[in-house]
Amino acid sequence: MAYTSAKGIDFWFEYDNTFLLDVPQDVAQAYASLGGSSFLDKPRTFLKLRRTQGTYPQRFIQDMTPLRDGLLRLADRQLQLIDAHFPDPADLQLAFEEFAQGILWDDRRVDDGIPLHMMDGVAASLVGYHRWNGIIRATILLGADEGRWLTINRFVALACAIQTLLRPAQNSPDNPPIEPGVLQALREKWLPMNADQLDAEFGRLPIVP
Repeated sequence: MAYTSAKGIDFWFEYDNTFLLDVPQDVAQAYASLGGSSFLDKPRTFLKLRRTQGTYPQRFIQDMTPLRDGLLRLADRQLQLIDAHFPDPADLQLAFEEFAQGILWDDRRVDDGIPLHMMDGVAASLVGYHRWNGIIRATILLGADEGRWLTINRFVALACAIQTLLRPAQNSPDNPPIEPGVLQALREKWLPMNADQLDAEFGRLPIVP
């Protein structure tokens, strides 16, 4: 069945529940093995440091090896959720694109105070996307499916570019969608990138759409 915004909303609703708001026991155990939420910045920090030093990937792999089990368990859990919602990667791409535009309003989240599925922050500090890139890079180097995660990382980068460019308002039901021509240009820039190119782009905060 074709992608719809309703499907995107349901995906991000379950994603937030699973990894943030109503964390199940297996995910909680994976977080505990990683030392809690403090692990979030380690991959992106060490990725940038080791690339600057010229010791990537060997030193980065060493840095991340203590996190291996927890990161791979989280990666598998994320893929389970993605596969359940979007067997076709093209649909996952659309879910990321709409997430970044700030157009996925969810009435179920009104009472929670977070009715809009989008990344927190403003263009100069969308650190969540940068954390995601670092975690994906570590996950790949520690043994996760490189093809699948590189594809997802491209979606993360594309979403970051969209949100950086559009600057949608947090928790607004009236964010306008992106112009089709602008979206296509961003797709053509970001989706062909390889891992090294993505890391170079994510080495800046903010990125340049």
